[in-house]
Amino acid sequence: MIEKNNIVGLADEFLQNTDKYVVDLQVKPGNIIAVTIDGDTPVTIVDCIQLSKFIESKLDREIEDFDLKISSFGAEKPFKMIRQYRKNIGRDVEIIMEDDTIVKGKLLDIVDEKIKIKPAGKKKKNETLIEELWIDLAQVKQTKCTLSFK
Repeated sequence: MIEKNNIVGLADEFLQNTDKYVVDLQVKPGNIIAVTIDGDTPVTIVDCIQLSKFIESKLDREIEDFDLKISSFGAEKPFKMIRQYRKNIGRDVEIIMEDDTIVKGKLLDIVDEKIKIKPAGKKKKNETLIEELWIDLAQVKQTKCTLSFK
């Protein structure tokens, strides 16, 4: 079976000195390899093709056959890395907390292991609207961008 660490090393080698990075990598039984990449700038189909060709050039199908799938990180997927929070500053996000409460708002900043959010919502009569909220990432179960088609 193809080793996951080998594929991680190949992907990292190819992506070094770029703004792209591996978000998820799995090697499943039957040598089914799935690599998901993201970047500080948008990931293009060309980025995926080039990475696929590089990894394929380093593996020998005569020794061990494999199925390789390279994809970009989708907007509907939850963040997996702090780097993704930085990339998405200024965007609307939905955060599911460990206690399953949901916080929606604009991601303003990330400092150390905390994110700053401007909560979405309208002020109701006799209610104080929270301007900014700091959330410890240890309390976050999941964060993802919310898409708006206004």
